Amino acid sequence: MLKSYRNPLLGAAAFLALGASLCTSGPASANAVAQVSNATVFVSTDEYNTSLDFYWQAIGSPNWGGAEQVAAPGNAQSDAAVAQVANSTVIAVQGPNGLDYYWQAVGSPNWSQPQLVSTVATRGTPDIAQAGQSTVIAAQTQSGQIDFFYQGIGGSTWSPAQQVTGPASGSPAGSYGQPSIAQVGNSTEIAATGPNGTLWMFWQQIGTTKWNAEQVGSPDQIYTNPAIAQVGEQTVIAVGVNDALDTYTQTIGGTTWTPYQVATSEDGFYDPSITQVGNDEVIADYNAELNSAGQAVTALWSYVETPVGNPAVAYQVAPYAPLWSHGDPTIADVDGSAVIGVPRVDGSGLFYWESGWNWHPETVG
Repeated sequence: MLKSYRNPLLGAAAFLALGASLCTSGPASANAVAQVSNATVFVSTDEYNTSLDFYWQAIGSPNWGGAEQVAAPGNAQSDAAVAQVANSTVIAVQGPNGLDYYWQAVGSPNWSQPQLVSTVATRGTPDIAQAGQSTVIAAQTQSGQIDFFYQGIGGSTWSPAQQVTGPASGSPAGSYGQPSIAQVGNSTEIAATGPNGTLWMFWQQIGTTKWNAEQVGSPDQIYTNPAIAQVGEQTVIAVGVNDALDTYTQTIGGTTWTPYQVATSEDGFYDPSITQVGNDEVIADYNAELNSAGQAVTALWSYVETPVGNPAVAYQVAPYAPLWSHGDPTIADVDGSAVIGVPRVDGSGLFYWESGWNWHPETVG
């Protein structure tokens, strides 16, 4: 029996193993779940043997394909990011010697050998996307700078690192958090936390090499790692700020940021994930709580603006349960429906699909 999405002919779900963050610290979720052609795909790092597996489900089918091993044991030193670029699935992950890249042509069962992108950008979870006619990756260096790499579609070599943070863009010196990358309008944009409790957006017009920096929000805040996306004709950054979940919005071509408080929580939020589904802006995030026994528990929530610009409405995805031991949720639009993935350390996971913003659980792996 097929799952009932908003379009009853569609069936899709997605999940990805991502880095955990206890409210305001730790690795961020990367763009680790995606629609690729006519399938939902996710990648999963097995933390026990540091291998990397890939799973897919054809839209309209209730069945997931078996695991395809992308990286053998010992070769996935971080959580991974996945995206569709042209007619390929592409993955970025930290390998034993640095930042690695893998690709697979749509319809092929074969994965490329790893391409070593950088031996310097070797910290945390990278993020990957298509921008213009290139695959683009943002990743941290060991010193906490953010580097940017690109490869033209059909190419086989990666650009030298472009440093995004610091003097290259006019942002302050110091350490920056894990990046989130997306194409917005005609620019590549990266969001990350910065020194002294700051939040930054970096942008580069596609086809140029100059990086520009904009401070988003106020300094001296406790920010989670952010997520960035284009929603309608706006850049939207979702981020946990102290005990709230906020968004910052800027019209494409604009210069000012508009803050909005999506939700509050006594014990804070984890690293959010954001996407556009139809005319809706949708965020997935964990809300941290203590139960009556004093144990750390989480609830998984979605926050929906229908349409974009209206007050957000909260929909609980999963009730309070013992803290999952690994990863933040990832949300994606798969053929007009929202899906959320929740990782587990062994590479298995949970995912949730919605019908009229009622969420339904399934198990993967």
